[in-house]
Amino acid sequence: MDEIDYKRSKIDKSHLST
Repeated sequence: MDEIDYKRSKIDKSHLST
């Protein structure tokens, strides 16, 4: 589940950056 969490974290950061 680490891989999913990592990918999700990247997406979350991307949304926050917007």
